[in-house]
Amino acid sequence: HPMSDSALRGMALFFSKEVGCSNCHVGANLADEQYHNLGVGMAAKEPDLGRYVVTKIEKDKGAFKTPTIRNVAHSAPYMHDGSLATLEEVIDHYAAGGKMFSPAKTPMLQPFQFTEAERDDLIEFLKSLTDQEVLRDPRWSDPWAK
Repeated sequence: HPMSDSALRGMALFFSKEVGCSNCHVGANLADEQYHNLGVGMAAKEPDLGRYVVTKIEKDKGAFKTPTIRNVAHSAPYMHDGSLATLEEVIDHYAAGGKMFSPAKTPMLQPFQFTEAERDDLIEFLKSLTDQEVLRDPRWSDPWAK
């Protein structure tokens, strides 16, 4: 299936230097296979320390492995703790530069500006990453099916 004009615009945003999604979501699997702290969940009374539990290296506190974003439209809720319910919330989180508190947050996460139309385009691109086999499998629901 060819990508829509909206998804193509979203793809350009995704791979742009200004938005920076592809700093981490890169390669064939759209994941850099690295660990990053995005500031998610670190303000909790007992935060999940992520990779730090294994390495005991301070910079690994709150760091989690970058997941693939293939079929991401069908894998809500998002983030390691499920704290973001929708793709809109995920994009808003990233646009705010990871608004959640964390002293070890990755410096690659920087705020960016976008319009509502650009957010819609970015979501269309993310939806386009759905494998057709997933859409045909009755175990997956398609929230955008008409």
